[in-house]
This record gives sequence, C-alpha cells and structure tokens, in this order.
Amino acid sequence: MRNHSAGLLALFIAILGTACLRNPEKQIGAHDYYDIKGLFDQQNEMLRSESPLLLKKVRYGEKFEEKQLRPDSLDWHKELNMFYDVNPNLAANKTKYQERYEMRGGDIQLSYFPEDFANAELKSLQISLNPKDSAIQGLRAILRTKNYLTKEEVLLEASFDDQRPPMIKGYFIRTGQKVVTKDSSHYSLIGEIVR
Repeated sequence: MRNHSAGLLALFIAILGTACLRNPEKQIGAHDYYDIKGLFDQQNEMLRSESPLLLKKVRYGEKFEEKQLRPDSLDWHKELNMFYDVNPNLAANKTKYQERYEMRGGDIQLSYFPEDFANAELKSLQISLNPKDSAIQGLRAILRTKNYLTKEEVLLEASFDDQRPPMIKGYFIRTGQKVVTKDSSHYSLIGEIVR
C-alpha cells in the first residue's frame, strides 16, 4: 500500500513538472491571449524585407503635416511601437481579460475586456479575423492611463491586407492628454503603407 501511494505521488510530481516545463516563461495560472507581440514582430520583419513607402499624416492641435517616408529612412519598430502596448499578455497588464468570440459582418470578432476595468490600462481590444483561416484583418484598442498630473487616452487601429501571412496596410493612432494645469492636447496619426 505504501509503495502504491509513493508511486502515485511520484507520477503526480512528474506530470506537474512536465506541465511546468512546456513553457518555462509562463507561470502557473498565467493566461495566453492573442499574440500581439508576435504579430507586430512579424510585421516589422515583413516591412523591412519588402521596403514599402509610408504616407504619414500627423495632426497636433491645429497643426497638420503630411509627408512621404522612404524605406531607407524608416524604423518600422518605432513606427508601430505603440501597438506593442495593447498586448494583454504583458506583465504590466496585471488584470485578467474576458475573451469573447462572435460573428460580426461575416468576420470573427475576438474581443478582450478587463475584469478589473478601473485599474486596467488596456480598456478594450477587438481583433477581426477571417472566418476561413482566422487570419487577422483588423485591430482596434483603447488604452487609458491616469496619474496625479495627467490623464491620457489612446485609440489604436490597424488594418491588414488579404495576403498570407497578412501584412499591415494602414494604421491610425489618436491620443488625448489632459494635464492638470493645462488645456487638453490632441494628437492623431494616419499611416498608409504603399507597396
């Protein structure tokens, strides 16, 4: 009887140890959400290898600027850097997210909403997927930060083409910031990738 219990205990410990070794970066109880970091790492590589032009339209308050950037002057990681912040897998996003799949307009809509809305910086994330192969078609996210001096809200959107793997074809970023002692400031950026 004692050998049988010891054998079961050894088997349980072996199974538990194997489960922990599958992904050593994850802790027990951690969640796997859509891989935003992997998506934008892939986009950076594809954009670097294809070297498209970028048409960039920036508005800051009343000022407006439009320019065309050549591939040799672009750092795609910098251009798309804010999209890395919408990753629900980040340790900084300490809350758990409710994940919901639904059909909307012929696409699969994958949505994430924080369980602790008041304390989460990533307020919402919606990802549109192709129903045939689950390839990404679009992304929309809202980030909000708040401290003693400032409040900021950021809206990020990205659209992707139909090639496989999908490649980003455009993006939109809009921020609004309120500093305690000043008026609100607004910034928006539209990026169109031209191949």
